[in-house]
Amino acid sequence: MPVSLTARGADGFRYLVTVGGGVGGPRSFKPETVFHDVLADGTEVAVYAAGSQRLPRGFFRGVVKSSGIFVGEAVTPGCEEFPQQLASAGEDTRTGLLRAVEGFYGGVLVGESITCFTDHVGSVPVYISAGNDVISNSPAEMAAFTDVRKMGPARVEGLEGSGTVYWTPERVDVSEDPPALLWDALVDAVGMYLPSRPAVFFSGGLDSSLLAWACAEAGLKPLLLSAGVEGSKDLADARRAASILGLEHLETVLDSEGVLKTLTRLRGYVPISSAMDASIAVVFHILAAKAAGMGLKVAAAGQGADELYAGYEKYVEVQRREGYEGLAKALERDVRSLHSGGLDRDTSACREAGLFLTLPYLARRPLEIGLSIPAHLKLTLVDGWPVRKYILREVARRVGLGEIADMRKRALQYGTGVEKIVRRALG
Repeated sequence: MPVSLTARGADGFRYLVTVGGGVGGPRSFKPETVFHDVLADGTEVAVYAAGSQRLPRGFFRGVVKSSGIFVGEAVTPGCEEFPQQLASAGEDTRTGLLRAVEGFYGGVLVGESITCFTDHVGSVPVYISAGNDVISNSPAEMAAFTDVRKMGPARVEGLEGSGTVYWTPERVDVSEDPPALLWDALVDAVGMYLPSRPAVFFSGGLDSSLLAWACAEAGLKPLLLSAGVEGSKDLADARRAASILGLEHLETVLDSEGVLKTLTRLRGYVPISSAMDASIAVVFHILAAKAAGMGLKVAAAGQGADELYAGYEKYVEVQRREGYEGLAKALERDVRSLHSGGLDRDTSACREAGLFLTLPYLARRPLEIGLSIPAHLKLTLVDGWPVRKYILREVARRVGLGEIADMRKRALQYGTGVEKIVRRALG
């Protein structure tokens, strides 16, 4: 029988895999689980992990030992035994298993050789230092090395970097009724990935409001969580939108002391390279800690909607300069680059609070539909003015959220007021 190690740690789930014994144990955490194994060529491997979690319906962080060893994270509600299956799969069947199983995951497999893997959007970080034969999900563990790379999406590869892309999104027929297809896919995704009582990170904007309403449509009872400094736009927008939705809503008022304490805690464990990264990571961690403190273990966020549906102002200029063909290319490029643009930051910030973050807009079916919808339905001229996220606004109107359809909001780091605090701290 496979052995699962899932004792909940005080901090987020962290692991370190070392090959060949050239590097000692972990520097940034005290391991609760240690495994030693030997590859087919006789090379020794050590696996260290701490802070593991297991929830019903396929939420897992930790180590599974079967005929091989799985170490990593997995959100696979359609395949609860995914870690066990990967741990026991032969090298000739692993790629097919990854292709078949939808979800958000990433980690390392130790068998006859070392195999690293990521999900279809690269939401769960896997860092590799090939020169030092080290793999981890923690930037703190990799800080001592100069040759660190982060794996891209839908990858299966060894330490040296050779490997394959196991999944690419297909174009689907959206000609009949794009708003209906998109809405149905979003409702199906939240029904698949979320428990009956999820948290929804809620700014009161279009993306999070549709996400919250999809939860209600799927029969769930979401708790909407918002954060911002006193008097911030996000808090005001969230109150108004939550009232329109008629869903339970809690807010957290932030101050400088709390923001800076959170930032200090996250440094080293969450990938942060700018004031924007720091601001978003802080807000996500605070919301995740709020949810976890209330006994919730899973949250949803609207990440990916801006890139899929032309939410950023920059896309207006792209369309003016390059037309809709150029806009379509820019959107797809940005979607494919999400793994290097913050998804790992967001999932890591939540992981440090013991919360699983799901991204329904980026589940495979909604992602394929989003990429298949023509660009002119994403950024549309109305009375001569460009309307971003046009199709999402049309979805909102169709499902009875006309008041929210025309709401405008600022990016999280500005709308919450957190970036001002972070910039002062960073100098």
